[in-house]
Amino acid sequence: MKYALRDNKEMKDSGVTGIEMIPVDWTVLKLKQLTDHPLQYGLNESAVDCIDGDPRYIRITDVTRSGSLRSDTVKTMPIEKAQGYLLKDGDLLFARSGATAGKPFMYHDSYGASCFAGYLIRFTPNRDKLLPRFIDFFTQSSYYNNWKNGIFIQATIQNISADKYKELQVPVPPYDQQKRIAYFLNEKTAVIDEVVKKKKKQIELLKEKRAALITQAVTKGLDPNVKMKDSGVEWIGEIPKSWITQPLKRLVRFQSGDGFSETMQGNETGERPFMKVSDINGNGRYVDSAKNFVSVNDGRSQNWHPVPTGSI
Repeated sequence: MKYALRDNKEMKDSGVTGIEMIPVDWTVLKLKQLTDHPLQYGLNESAVDCIDGDPRYIRITDVTRSGSLRSDTVKTMPIEKAQGYLLKDGDLLFARSGATAGKPFMYHDSYGASCFAGYLIRFTPNRDKLLPRFIDFFTQSSYYNNWKNGIFIQATIQNISADKYKELQVPVPPYDQQKRIAYFLNEKTAVIDEVVKKKKKQIELLKEKRAALITQAVTKGLDPNVKMKDSGVEWIGEIPKSWITQPLKRLVRFQSGDGFSETMQGNETGERPFMKVSDINGNGRYVDSAKNFVSVNDGRSQNWHPVPTGSI
């Protein structure tokens, strides 16, 4: 079955920057208006090993990028401590601090009895107003992501408290439309997710092919008919007869980099650029846009060497 996003309905201004126009029969409500319970911080207890019969203790590190729970990080919490923090089907958890701040997770009964940790905040939708799957999709939208990043800019640190979450403005369609939208997105995102899965597999295979190609060239050469000999190195195996193996220390000069407690931004007269580990990308190349400079008056800069950024 195919579902339309909307049926050419008349639109109105939402009054919310980033959402702009919404159908006239939709409303905009704050998250606190869509629940009958205060947003709740999790349990401040240390995780313990998995004990059969006890509720699972969900931490933000247990949540995968796709929004499911990892199976290799299971911890539990004694039931007497978990009381008051046990999750209900459709509860939405938000990460409140650190690198994962703003990350959402929708709990389902299929995960089994579970409670949640202190760096998470629980939101329980009022099912008369809000379909859990709808708000789950909403937290995957670019609007939500922009709202989250806006909080970080204002606070200068990655932290979103319950007070901030409850002020989050949500466009709310009539309940039957929420169901249609959820069905539509379930269908469409499943197709996209499958394509992404296949592409990731293809990328991994290409990476393996690339590594094998490089290994062949740098350890066997380009001539498939060249005579070979044992390299004497287990992981290399045979090499062309005319090749030799040597320790790297005989071929290059090693030098530790200098540490600078203060850096200056921008390229001004009297400054030299210097490179940090974070300026090297995943392909082992120097990032030209890196902006780290230090005064040429620092004596250590006299020992610097230029970093090539181009190809051979």
